[in-house]
Amino acid sequence: TDCALSLARLASSLAASTHGAALARTMPAVWELALESCGHARRLVGVAALDAWLDLQDVAVAARHPDLGAPAFSRLLEIIVGRCEADETDVDEDAEDALMQFREAAADVLVATYFLLREAYVTGVAGALTRAFEAVARGELPAVRRA
Repeated sequence: TDCALSLARLASSLAASTHGAALARTMPAVWELALESCGHARRLVGVAALDAWLDLQDVAVAARHPDLGAPAFSRLLEIIVGRCEADETDVDEDAEDALMQFREAAADVLVATYFLLREAYVTGVAGALTRAFEAVARGELPAVRRA
């Protein structure tokens, strides 16, 4: 887990570096690592990786590697929406705090994702909400978690 956190921080550091724009053109693997880190079982690993996606917004879409376009952001949206759900399988030491930190860190990334995806963003979020409501109706998810 410490290794995963270190890798997520590395991806974010590379994206934020003075070479970030060049890496966005030539090394999409940096953001693939960040993408995989966002979906890690420990949400705090995802929190560390989300900054890489924010830094990518400073690079024009036309100047990025083709792998860093809409398909990557669609995958990112799916991962973020899934990780923003509270569930019983949380593995973080303080699961509630990690969930809140992830949600807060994801907010700006979701805004940036919307501006890239537009209609696909709305469709993706609507699909996730529909699946969640259906799971609640089947009794697979609690309807409301109260503090």
